[in-house]
Amino acid sequence: GTYNDHGIDLISIRVIPPLGDNDEDDVGDDNSAFHRRLIELIREIMRIKKQQKLLSNYQDYKVVVNDHVEAAVIAQADGVHVKERHVKDIPLIRAKFEDYTSANIAEDEERRTQESSIIIGTSAHTIESAVENWKCYQPDYFFVGTCYLTQSHPEKDAAKLEGPTLPGLVKRCLLNETGSGVEGRTTAIRPPVIFAIGGIESSNCHEPVKYGADGVAVIRSVMQASNPADVVQRIKSVMNESKECQQSY
Repeated sequence: GTYNDHGIDLISIRVIPPLGDNDEDDVGDDNSAFHRRLIELIREIMRIKKQQKLLSNYQDYKVVVNDHVEAAVIAQADGVHVKERHVKDIPLIRAKFEDYTSANIAEDEERRTQESSIIIGTSAHTIESAVENWKCYQPDYFFVGTCYLTQSHPEKDAAKLEGPTLPGLVKRCLLNETGSGVEGRTTAIRPPVIFAIGGIESSNCHEPVKYGADGVAVIRSVMQASNPADVVQRIKSVMNESKECQQSY
């Protein structure tokens, strides 16, 4: 999540289809057992989120689904994370969410509100691709990396990493593109949120934030921890300290 005073800001559901489903990006058979289980999983997470809203200390977060657009739409997740190579599909994905919401939940005020706040994010590995994709498709956030060595991308050795400075560089360029980084500009468009990703843990999360990232995306250091909540709190604390000494590059 971004540096703030509560928990995580975004949950990205990533589920890999079993052998026999050829396309990880969008399982072809919408009636497959995998597809049905994924819809059930998303709905359960959204049900838990709805229950949490009744708590006095509730702080909002978004739930997005990696790649599986149809399941995300049917289960009414908050949005979708789109692979960089499929970024051109963002307008179609937004339309799918809006059409489904209008047709199926027209009487639900909360869901009608969600229709106008669908979250669509993607990834970026260079400044050029981030700027180009922002200009064309305006995603709500970018995962930028890979910052450090990670098991998620074993093919990348140290020489092939984008490094912890790239998220901040992307943010600065996009601030200029949206007008938010131009002094005196009063018609700025809200820039996308920039999350650093790749090998992030409590011992290094301060670096990308110091260089300008809005926050970090974390998998193993939280999911494999004996106490995930403690790890999240530790990462948040480190990021808050780094925010105070952010540098511009």
